[in-house]
Amino acid sequence: MEILLLKDVENLGLEGEIKKVKKGYARNFLFPRKYAIEATPANLKNLELKLKALEDSRKKKLATATEKKKMLESLVLEIKAKAGEKGKLFGSITNTQIHEKLVEAGFEEFDKKNIKVPHVKEVGDYTATIKIIESVNASVKFRVIGEVEEKEPPKKFERKRYNRRQDFNRKDENAEKADETQAQ
Repeated sequence: MEILLLKDVENLGLEGEIKKVKKGYARNFLFPRKYAIEATPANLKNLELKLKALEDSRKKKLATATEKKKMLESLVLEIKAKAGEKGKLFGSITNTQIHEKLVEAGFEEFDKKNIKVPHVKEVGDYTATIKIIESVNASVKFRVIGEVEEKEPPKKFERKRYNRRQDFNRKDENAEKADETQAQ
């Protein structure tokens, strides 16, 4: 079945494209969510009129995406995390933490699903990749700063003195109690 995409659909295509998909996918997913319509001759004529407007909007999106990319690549985020004395982190840095720092910096429009973070387990400098639009990705630098918790020195273990005489007295008391319970 041929369809006409009304919105950008991930792993399928961009707005305004004509794609061939299975009937069930079109009927059960794309049509109810208004992502696409059937590619009939009447719909194709309407598409031709909209294509010019679509191209202009894509150019605007691309221009704003490249501006955002430049702004993001000049940005350096600092993330504080608990770490040991040798710089190993307790846990790791995730895309959620990067997203929170981006929101603090004024970039609310990015979804945390579009942020790819390398495996971070130590203090240092790293880069994360942010997918702005389909064809534009930005590399954001971030620095992981370790917060070392100061530990209190362990308390000295005080050894309890063992007194044999007290232990024998306890045994005698326990034996008397056992005798009383048996007598009853």
